[in-house]
Amino acid sequence: MQGGYVYVIVHEAWPDWCKVGFTRREPKQRLREYQTYSPYNYNIFHVVYFDNASLAEKRIHGELSSYVVKNKEWFKLPAKIAANIIDGVKEDIDTEG
Repeated sequence: MQGGYVYVIVHEAWPDWCKVGFTRREPKQRLREYQTYSPYNYNIFHVVYFDNASLAEKRIHGELSSYVVKNKEWFKLPAKIAANIIDGVKEDIDTEG
């Protein structure tokens, strides 16, 4: 079990799309790496630390599966809803622990 961050990345040109992923590095570092491969400017909308980030991301992606649009990490829904789902999974995992 390794800790890490589950994050929501957004771009102002696509307000109803967001990327949900995880990293074991600092989220801002992950954003910089992501920006390297894209001509667009993205922003971090939400970040939550999990003791088991891989498990958390799998649960979150499961809850978001009906919204997936690209590469299993892009979802067509407002970032606020994705953030609320992440927070709900965090609360569930914390009460299980």
